[in-house]
Amino acid sequence: MDLKTDKRCHTYSGINVDLRNWETFLPLLGDLKDPSVATSDDRHWNKIKDLVKPKTFTVDENLKLETIWDLKLFEYKDAIEDITD
Repeated sequence: MDLKTDKRCHTYSGINVDLRNWETFLPLLGDLKDPSVATSDDRHWNKIKDLVKPKTFTVDENLKLETIWDLKLFEYKDAIEDITD
């Protein structure tokens, strides 16, 4: 039996967008986790907070992956890469 995927259906499109966002998001997490991002003056995180305004978050041991995902950092990929470099 030959099953074909209808790439025009809403389910396929939605899942495809989510996968692309995760594909961008996961490397950004690695960049954000780098010890050089955690400075005593929080300058890197403050720049990221300025990017995602008006959304707010606190960087501490209670920061959840869900919170970071909800910031939609994948929409700011280039800017975040510049900050973390």
